[in-house]
Amino acid sequence: MRGWKIASLAVLGSVAIGASAGPVSAQTTIKEKIQHFLGHARATSPTCPGFSIEMRNSPTDPSIFGYALMDNGAGISKITGTRDMATGAFNATLTNLDGAGPVGTASGKRAKDGTLSGAININNCPPINLAPMKPYYAPQGNN
Repeated sequence: MRGWKIASLAVLGSVAIGASAGPVSAQTTIKEKIQHFLGHARATSPTCPGFSIEMRNSPTDPSIFGYALMDNGAGISKITGTRDMATGAFNATLTNLDGAGPVGTASGKRAKDGTLSGAININNCPPINLAPMKPYYAPQGNN
């Protein structure tokens, strides 16, 4: 009886792996590349700490998403927003994920060359300008 259970599990595992892998052509075809942006905002005062951001955007989709991480590792927030496809202007919200992440808004513009720049307003601090961020692309298949 025990050998039967092991054999059944092995067969089910093989089927599950094969089903999740899918056809090779589906894994290697990517319609577009997601653009990633990395940035940093320096602390402006002891009560306005610095943080790093990672944002993602598609050239053909107005959705913006990403994360902001406090420099001291004390908190993390989710960034969600939209971009006007005609002008490149974007607005986003930073939502606290763990109780200590930055909370506020971000706004800016994506230039024709793909560079993203803007300002972030968090935690009742003065606006923090972000240096222009050039897009980079994740290796194909990891978007």
